[in-house]
Amino acid sequence: QLRGVSGRCPADERSMSSRLRVTPTADKEETSSISSTPSDSPAFARRLGPEMLPLMLTAGQSSADQTPQLSGRAVAVGLAVGTVLCFTNMYFGLQTGWVTMGSIQSAVVGFAVFRFCWPRGGTPFGPHENVVVQSIAVATATMPLAGGFVGIVPALQMLSPPVRLSVAQQLAWCGGLTYFGIFFAVPLRRQTILVEQLRFPSGTATAKLIDTLHTRHEGGGRWRVLGWSFGASYCLSLLAYFAPAFANLRPFDWLCLPAASAWHWTVRPSLSYVGQGMIMGQRSALSMLAGALTAWAVLGPMAVSRGWVAATARPAGTPPAAAEAAEGGCAAPPLPEGAINSWEVGAQGWLLWVAMGLMVSEALSSLAVLTAKQFLMPPPPSASAAQSGAPGGGEGEAEEGGGGGGGGGAGGGGGGAAAEDGGGDPLEVAPPSQLVPARWWLGGLGASALLCVAIVAPLFSIPAWQLLVSICLSCLLAVLGVRALGQTDLEPVSALGKLSQIAFAVLAPGHLVTNLVAGAIAEAGAMQAGDLMQDLKAGHLLGASPRAQFYAQLIGSSASVLVTVAAFNMYTSAYGCAGEAGWECEQFQAPVAHVWKDMAVLMQQGVAALPPSALAFAKAFALLGVALPLAEAAAGESALGRLLPSGIAFGIGMYVKPDWTLPRVAGSVLEWAWRRRSPRSHERHMLMAASGFVLGEGIASMVTLALKSLRG
Repeated sequence: QLRGVSGRCPADERSMSSRLRVTPTADKEETSSISSTPSDSPAFARRLGPEMLPLMLTAGQSSADQTPQLSGRAVAVGLAVGTVLCFTNMYFGLQTGWVTMGSIQSAVVGFAVFRFCWPRGGTPFGPHENVVVQSIAVATATMPLAGGFVGIVPALQMLSPPVRLSVAQQLAWCGGLTYFGIFFAVPLRRQTILVEQLRFPSGTATAKLIDTLHTRHEGGGRWRVLGWSFGASYCLSLLAYFAPAFANLRPFDWLCLPAASAWHWTVRPSLSYVGQGMIMGQRSALSMLAGALTAWAVLGPMAVSRGWVAATARPAGTPPAAAEAAEGGCAAPPLPEGAINSWEVGAQGWLLWVAMGLMVSEALSSLAVLTAKQFLMPPPPSASAAQSGAPGGGEGEAEEGGGGGGGGGAGGGGGGAAAEDGGGDPLEVAPPSQLVPARWWLGGLGASALLCVAIVAPLFSIPAWQLLVSICLSCLLAVLGVRALGQTDLEPVSALGKLSQIAFAVLAPGHLVTNLVAGAIAEAGAMQAGDLMQDLKAGHLLGASPRAQFYAQLIGSSASVLVTVAAFNMYTSAYGCAGEAGWECEQFQAPVAHVWKDMAVLMQQGVAALPPSALAFAKAFALLGVALPLAEAAAGESALGRLLPSGIAFGIGMYVKPDWTLPRVAGSVLEWAWRRRSPRSHERHMLMAASGFVLGEGIASMVTLALKSLRG
C-alpha cells in the first residue's frame, strides 16, 4: 500500500491485510448478505475459493442487473479524489520518497462523497461504482512515482550539467511511460488471481472495506473519526505553516544537547506521518528506526569526527582534531559547512552510499529468493484442477457461475482477457462481455511501446533499440514484481529499477542519462502493472466488471499526465527547487532522486565513485542485505521470522533524516497499543483515523501551496 525508496515505503503485510477483518459470523447483517447472494452455489464456491465467500455482497446483483459501473459520476468523483491524492503524493514523495497507492482512502472518500454530498434520489451508489472510483483515483494518484517525478526527473536536474525538461517535455515524457504497464497487466490476471489466487493483501483489504461500507449501515462513528482526524491534521499543518518554529521542535536543545538536534533528532508534529506509521505497521517502522539510530546516531557522527566525509577531510595520519569550545553553555560545537546535510560532501551523502549497499543487495537477494520459490513451489491445487478437468472446474459449471454473478456479487474476473474464440475458461466467473479482449491488450501493448520509443528516443537522444530492450526488460521484471506484490504486499520496484540500471551499465556504458531512463521505464511498467493487479483483486472479490476497471485505469492514468505535471511544477516553483546549479530545495530534498543519481554514477564509474571509508561500510551492509532475505525465508512464519528487520526499511531509515522517521514510529506504536487495548474499536476505526491524518495534511499542502504562490 505504501511506497518508499524509489518506490514503496514497505507496509507490514500482516497489518495491511488483517486490519479489515470481515468475519461472516460476526454480524447478523453480514451473515444474511452472504446467504442471500445469488451465486451462492457449491460449484461457484469451489471456483472462487473460501477467501472470497465473505465478500459476496447483497448489493452485488446478478449479471442481469443493469446498474452502471463506469458511470459519469464515478469518473468525476474518482478523478477529483485522485487529483487530491496526486498532489499529496507529490508533496510527500519529494519530501521523503513516500507515495501511497491510496485505494483505501479513495474508497472511503468516494463513499463519503456520495453519502453526504451527492443529491439524494436516483440510482444508489453501489460497491461496483466504488470499485471504479478507487480504480480511477489510484491510477491518477500514483503517477508521481510511476512517471518518475519524485525520483528520475529531479535526478536528471542533479546531474552535471543539469538536464531540465520543459513543461511540454514533461507532458510528453509522462505520456510515454503511462500505458504499457496497464496493457501488460491484463494477461497476468488469470495466473495470479484465478489460478494461484494470490492474496494481494492491499487489494483484499480494499475489497473488505468496500464490502463493510456498503453492507453495514452503521451510525456516524466511522465518519466522526475520519472527520476529527482529518481536521486535526489539517489544522496542525496550517499552524506549522504560519508558525514555522512549531514545524520542527528541538527538545534536545532544551536539555542542553544541541549536537543531537544538529543530527536531526528533532520532533516534527506531523499527523500525516503518524498516519503513515499506523498503516505501515510495526516491523517496517521499527526497522526504519533501527536504520536511523545506526546511521544518524553512530555512523554519521563517526564519519564526521574522523574526517571520512569530504567536508571534514584531513591528510592521512592526522589525528582527529579536538572539538572547539562552543560559545555559550549549550551551543553546538562548530562544524564545516555541509558536514552533516550535504549530499555531495557531507554525512548525508556518505550515509546514502552505505545504505545503497544494503538496499541493492537486499533487493537482489529478495528477488533471488522469490524466483527460487516460483520454481520450487508445487503447482496450486486450482491450477491442477483446471488442467485435469477436476469436478468444479468444468465448462458447464463455469457458465453457471458466470451467468449467476459475473456482473455483480459473483466475484467477477478482476481484469482478465477474454478468449477470442468465445470458449469457456473453467476458472472464469465473469461473462465474456466484461472481459478485455486479447486483441485490445496486445494491440495496446504494441502501440504504447512504440509511443514510448517515439517520445523518449528523440527527447534524450537514446537509440530506439535500447528503449525497446528496456521495455521488454520492464515487462519481464513486472512479472516478478506482480508476483511479489501478490504474495507479500511489497512490490520491489526499487530493485527492479536497479536491475535495469545494472543491465544498461553493460548495454550503454558511461551514459548516465540512458541509465536513469532505463531504470525509469522498468519502474513505471512494474508499478503500473502492480497497481492494476491490486485493483483487479479488489474487483474480483466484489464482482466488478474487469473491463470497467481497465477503462478506469486508462482514464485515471491519462488524466494524471496533466495533474502530475501541474503538481510538480507548482510545488517546485513555489518552493524554488530548480536553481541554476541543479536541484536546490530545502523543503523538498528528493532523497529518492539522490538514490537514482548515485546508482547511475556507480554504474558509470564503478566503486571508484565511493569514498574509501564508505566503500568498506557499504560492503559490510551489503552482506547484511544478502543475509536478511535468506534468514527470513528460512525462518518462515516463526517468531524469529517476525523479529527480523526489513532490509529496505532499514536502508530507508539510514538515508532519510530521523525527524521524518520518528512520527512514523509513533504511529506504529499507537496502532499496536490501540489493537491490543481495544481490538473491536481498532478494527472499525483505525484505518479511518489513519486515512484522515494522511488526507488532512495532503489537503493542507495544497492550501499552503496556493498561499505561497500568492505571496510570490
